[in-house]
Amino acid sequence: MLTVDTTDDSDYLTVLNDHGETVYITRDLMKKLTAEAETWHWKPWLKTKTEVVGNIIQEVERTTKDSVENFPDGIFTEEYKKSNFITIGPIVLEL
Repeated sequence: MLTVDTTDDSDYLTVLNDHGETVYITRDLMKKLTAEAETWHWKPWLKTKTEVVGNIIQEVERTTKDSVENFPDGIFTEEYKKSNFITIGPIVLEL
């Protein structure tokens, strides 16, 4: 649980982390994390990753692609898929 001090108008907020240490976070990142905390259950795979650098909490850019992009190319060519029929065993499906 984070404790936030919002008494000044700077771009950074003072935060006490779980270890009782004072760290800083930008107002924009705090707004993003707060909104995310309310809706995480809708899209948990989009959760913002953060790390503390020095004593500042920063967003970490994800280097992995979406899981859909990790699947291998399909066995059907675009021309075959455009023919509107895919035969799977004895079953014929119309697209």
